[in-house]
Amino acid sequence: MTIPERGAGRARATRPPVVADRRARATALYLNEAMTWDQIAAAVGYASRGAARDAVMKELSARSEQHAEEIRHGRVLMVGRLMALLETWTPIARDPSHPLAVKAAGIVTRALHQLAQVMGAYAPAKVEMTQTLAPPTDADAQRERVMANLAQYTQGLITAAGQRTALDAENFLRTQQDRTNTSNEQEATP
Repeated sequence: MTIPERGAGRARATRPPVVADRRARATALYLNEAMTWDQIAAAVGYASRGAARDAVMKELSARSEQHAEEIRHGRVLMVGRLMALLETWTPIARDPSHPLAVKAAGIVTRALHQLAQVMGAYAPAKVEMTQTLAPPTDADAQRERVMANLAQYTQGLITAAGQRTALDAENFLRTQQDRTNTSNEQEATP
């Protein structure tokens, strides 16, 4: 058995074809047939649903790593091609007397735009937000202050409402007393 070159994927190269085939069949059942882990284990020949799940997850992980490597390779090729374009057309674009200067400027502009896209310059910035909490003692003290302020504010509202109610009741009684006095005076003067 030969050891593959560095970076060629040792685990994949040394895995027997039977194991690779079982993983591929289990992954196909998982992705295409929407079978449960027990059904996949029975269909493919795994001892348990956990073994079937582990095999499928390993296969999906290997596929995503392979796909990511293909994307990285494609980006490297694209950057190389764009850099070659820039090296060729930039000197022409900088020479205003050259008959292809305008065309070269357009090519350079488009190449720079594509290079920025490949390099991710137009991608939205990643923002990481973290929340820090005060230590429990500080949080408890702050909670107590908020509750005390709330109680004091509520007490002030209740007191103000009570004063208004008492004032309204007093005015009502005065009005009633004045009406009574006025009607008594009117009855007393014939």
